[in-house]
This record gives sequence, structure tokens and C-alpha cells, in this order.
Amino acid sequence: MRLYPKSSPLFLRLLFMTVLLLAIHEGWGQDKVRKYASRQYDFSVRLLGLGGSIENEGRAVNGQPHNASTLKFTVGALGLYAEQVLDFNPNPSADNANNSPTFSAGTPITLKISLPSSLLGLGNTVIIQPINNLRRTNYSNVGNSISESSLLSLLNGDGEAEITIVPNVDFQGIRIRLTSTLGAGASMSLFHAYILEDAILPCDEKDKAIDILSGVRAGSVDLASATGTVNNPWNAIDGNPNTYTEINTGAQVLSEVYHTTIFQTASRSNQVTQMILQNPDGGLLDLGLLNDFTIQPYLRTVPVGQPLKASNLLSLRLLPGSSNKYELIIPIEGSFDRIEIKMGGVADVLNRLRIYEINRLPELPIINEIEEVDICKGDTVLLTASAPDGSTLKWYTQPEGGTALWEGENYLTPPLDTSATYYVSTRPIECLIESPRLPIRVNTLHKPGSPQLTLSNNEN
Repeated sequence: MRLYPKSSPLFLRLLFMTVLLLAIHEGWGQDKVRKYASRQYDFSVRLLGLGGSIENEGRAVNGQPHNASTLKFTVGALGLYAEQVLDFNPNPSADNANNSPTFSAGTPITLKISLPSSLLGLGNTVIIQPINNLRRTNYSNVGNSISESSLLSLLNGDGEAEITIVPNVDFQGIRIRLTSTLGAGASMSLFHAYILEDAILPCDEKDKAIDILSGVRAGSVDLASATGTVNNPWNAIDGNPNTYTEINTGAQVLSEVYHTTIFQTASRSNQVTQMILQNPDGGLLDLGLLNDFTIQPYLRTVPVGQPLKASNLLSLRLLPGSSNKYELIIPIEGSFDRIEIKMGGVADVLNRLRIYEINRLPELPIINEIEEVDICKGDTVLLTASAPDGSTLKWYTQPEGGTALWEGENYLTPPLDTSATYYVSTRPIECLIESPRLPIRVNTLHKPGSPQLTLSNNEN
């Protein structure tokens, strides 16, 4: 019997924007890690201080997912634009295009960008296109470009998004151009570009959270009217139990706010997402009262199951040692590399939530027989559980911390005079990180007394 049965996964979709569906099949047995673009050039065109420019241009190629360059277009004339070009040259200062690797047609390249809600549809234009032969003064366009019409069909929000392009020709890098047909000012953020390459990672590195997407979507209202916010989005993966991200649907509750955590690699099936949550307004946390609270795992562009609604989240419990923080544990049957939390779209409910941590942990143990057992005082009991292949089990007397009592599928308790709770977790053999611990309650009962026999010598 499972302590947390695997219910049918009902999950919500994550904002991971893809321009073209991946054209090639990729196996998930091999770890894939990001290779970031490492060189950039500013190809902006300006005149008399007007036109395009790039601020903090090096941030787009520093390998830090939370940093971004800013493409800016000030009031000007046609023919002026802001343009930044990125490639993967191992020597960022080199001008020789032959030093940069060329990627084969069908290789996905992903950009992380942020487009303000006022950018598209008002005479502004964003063009994204693969390039070759990048030098300091020129480059060659290859393949098809993605322009405003495509972005408008994808972007219905104000915040960070990923755009994945699969060029149908060999390419070296990517260019992003921002301009305006009406000469109005505009700006956008470019965080990075990356491709995925094969790698062999230490066990615990695979589950590391490496990136965040967050922002607000229009939902059923005009985006200009949306008031939602995501404050300090990176605090949810900083490893500090005292810092938090706060998501708030704001006054316009019919819009939606989202927070997406991206992990280093695709997971094994049945790994666990752990979230530490709190009601900012104090008191108990009731997920059912939150403004359309939903969770959606994704594997890159593909949803893993259906949206998981608050009514299906059965494993919310007080965090051990806390009176107002809650732990939410969600086993996910498929392989996933990102988790989105979304709130919004409903009126007259709670509109704020604090997220202290989002982690991906090993698979839960399976309690083989019972989750609670009765024994007589002074007796022992053999507790049993099982773990996935390649993992071991560890037994404890407390829900967190402490030293393991035993390692293995079976644990024989000492003679018990009082009731006790034991906890069991799984740990992949090559990892240090363990799964959440599941409890098994052992109740001690009084032994029945010896029967008393009364003999009667009455003779009648």
C-alpha cells in the first residue's frame, strides 16, 4: 500500500513557449544540459542619438539565467533598430567566424526573453532569426525568421518566456531585432540563448533548479488591465528556508500569475516535487480557497498529465517544526524538467501565496503492507518497505534531521513499551539527497491478562 497513492495526475500547463515543435525524437535516458551562447555583438542602427541600443549586453552571454541585456529603441525613423546577435564561440573575443561551432539543421535553440505587454501590436516589431558567419561587422541570415505575427500568437503575458526555434538549416547563432514602424519607443530583455547537449552529471546535480520564468497572463481580461505580480521569484529556489517568493493576482483577479521552476535535466518517472508554502495573511493554508491554484509539470514543451487542481492535492501537511508553513509533496508519474504554479481567473477567493522552496526529490518509498500497526507492550515488529531499482531505504525516528537507524528494506524495532512513529525514505545509491520521509505508526497495547479459573466444589 502506498502512503501517498499515485492518483491520476491532473496538472496545469506551464509557460514554455515553442515556435516550432521539436522535429526530431530525443531519448530521455541521456542527460541533456544547457550550452549557453558565449559571444555577442551589438548590430543596432542609430542616428543622432536616436534608434537602437543594447544595455548591459554582456549579460546575455554570461551564463547566469537571472541576468539580461536590454534592447532599447528610442523615437526615430524607419531603418533604425536595436539588434543583438549571439553565438557559441569558445573564444568570445575572437572575430573569426570559423572559431564558432555550427549546429546541424533540426537542432533546437532556445531563447529566454521578456516582452512588456505594451510591446507587440502597437507598431513595434521583434524579429528572431538564425545566422551564420558572425563577425564583428557582419553576419549571414539562414533559415526562416520569426516575427511579430508569430510572437503575438504565442505571448499573452507580461514576464519571462522561452522561445524555442528548430532551424531547418545548419546555423551558428541567433539574432534578435527590435524596431518600430511608427517610430515609437520600446524595450525588451534578452536573458540568454542555449542549445542542449549530452552530459554525464553527478546524481544530485540532475535535480538542481537552474532557472525561473514568472509573470502575468491576460487570462479573460485585457493584459493592460492585469495587476498581478510575482515578487522575488528566485527566492523559491535559493535554498534558504527563510526567504520566499510571493505571487499575487492583484485587484484584477481574472488575470493569471505564474511561477515556473526549471530543473537541470529531465527527471526519472515518479520523482517528487516538494513545495514549502504559506498563507501571507496568517492562519491555516487552505489550497481550495486560493484563486484557481493549479500546478503543471512539463517536459520541455510537453505537459506531463493534466493540470493538478487544489482539490486533488491530498498531501498538504504542516512542515515539521512549523506552525504556519506547509509541505506539499507531489509524486509525478512521468518524466519532467519544470513545474509551473499558476493562480488567477476567479473572483472572491484568496489571491496571495508565499512559496519558500520548490525542490525535486527522489521517488517515495512504498510501504509494503500497512501504514499503522498494533503490537503488545514489550514486543518488537518488523517494518518493511521497498524502493525503486538503484535506491536504498533509510529508517528514522523523526520526520527531519537526525541519524538513520537502519538502511535496507526491513527494520526490526526494539521492544516497545510506548507507541512510536518511524519514518522511511529512499536514497538513490549515488546520491546524497533523500526523498521525503513517510511515517509508519506503531501503537502499543496492553497485553491481555492471564485467564483466571475458578473451581467450584458444590455437590448437589
